[in-house]
Amino acid sequence: MGIGIFMVGFKPGASVTTKYLPADRYPHYTGPNRVWVRMVEGTVAPTQIKCILFRIPRSYFPENLMTEDEQESSTPYITRLYRFAEKKDRLMAGQ
Repeated sequence: MGIGIFMVGFKPGASVTTKYLPADRYPHYTGPNRVWVRMVEGTVAPTQIKCILFRIPRSYFPENLMTEDEQESSTPYITRLYRFAEKKDRLMAGQ
C-alpha cells in the first residue's frame, strides 16, 4: 500500500471495460467491501470524470488544511472529495 488511496468516479464509455476482482487476488478487499471494487481498463477522457476521492493518513496532511472537526478527531485518515460539474452547453473554440 502507498501513502494514500484515491478513487475516481467516471461515466462509462466505449473505451472502458470493468471486471470484478479475481477471487484469488487482492486479499485486502474482503467481505462487503469487495463488491464495490472493480478492475478498470481503457481510456477515460477528462470530460468523463465525475469525482475524485482522496484518503490520506493524517500524519501526511497539513494541519492548517484540516477542518476544526478533523483537528479535534482522532480519525487516522483525512478524506477529500472533489466533484466536477457537468458542462451542458460547451462553447466552440474561437466563439
